[in-house]
Amino acid sequence: MKFAVTGIGIANGLGDSLEQNWANLLAGNTAIKEITWPEDNPRKFPKTHKSLTVKIGAPCPLPEFDEDDYHGEWQHWDPCVKIAVRTAKSALENSNISSKNISVIYSTTGGSLHSRAYISRHLEDGRERILPRQVIQGTLDYTSGLVSRLFGLTGVSTSMHSACATGLVSLDYGLKILETEDDIDAVLVGGVDTPIEAFQSYYFQNLGALGNKSKPFDKNRTGFVVGEGSGALVIEPLEKAVSRGAKIYALICSVGAASYGAHETAPDAEGKSCKNAVIKAQNNSITNGTPMSVSDHNDMLKNNEADFDITKDDPVEYYENWNKPYLTLNGPLQDIINA
Repeated sequence: MKFAVTGIGIANGLGDSLEQNWANLLAGNTAIKEITWPEDNPRKFPKTHKSLTVKIGAPCPLPEFDEDDYHGEWQHWDPCVKIAVRTAKSALENSNISSKNISVIYSTTGGSLHSRAYISRHLEDGRERILPRQVIQGTLDYTSGLVSRLFGLTGVSTSMHSACATGLVSLDYGLKILETEDDIDAVLVGGVDTPIEAFQSYYFQNLGALGNKSKPFDKNRTGFVVGEGSGALVIEPLEKAVSRGAKIYALICSVGAASYGAHETAPDAEGKSCKNAVIKAQNNSITNGTPMSVSDHNDMLKNNEADFDITKDDPVEYYENWNKPYLTLNGPLQDIINA
């Protein structure tokens, strides 16, 4: 079975639309900037940020809402949730899909950490009760359930968690839903993270993972620069997308996954796990005994009058370098740029 990407939503430091992101990407702009931490405040959690050595990052501006949007609920949402809802809405509108029989796999690595800080502060203060809607945002699958409710989507709603591979694991699960549940018309696969806050910054700092420049393929690299944002894809079985006349941005033939099985964070020095993942993806892409060729992709894109005129320096390669990683977003955002 082949799958079509028919809707895209994106928000990060380069903008909250496809057009803004692509224009800034081609212009060589970066979202990386200096980070200013809050001053000490005994009424906040944490009370101090003095232990943080993180100086730069790629923050995502919060979307703006009208006062009555979503019945005013947005005023109580965690920053992570606000960005995800805006991106999910953009992807659904971009796909122009009318069906509500859509599954949602909206995942996050850290989740609503600002909400958890709110919970921790009141717990520390000895307060017995706080707003239930603040408490529930502390779960990792809250965003997925909220997106389903806000847009009336009736397929399965869940989230995945697999560190920086979370986005691709979510994509893999979404494709499996489409393969096994004929009644599902599409899946909305998304990822969101806002790690420029105390907990996750302290986490990566103590792993020794952060650097002062983003150059992931340089042998002299010192670490990564963390970024924030959200990316979402509407994915349909190719036949259904074609039958409703949907614009097709890209085709997804398969996803391959493999584990190193020897260390929690260190990469496989021999590259065997990466090789196994690629081989699995190639094998899974075989349709009727024939792997999907590059010409098959090109023919589909031409038939849908997609505009992929990339004549300058490769923006995909540049995108890899300007602010990596996006945690859960790594997979979805790379797919969006490649599309």
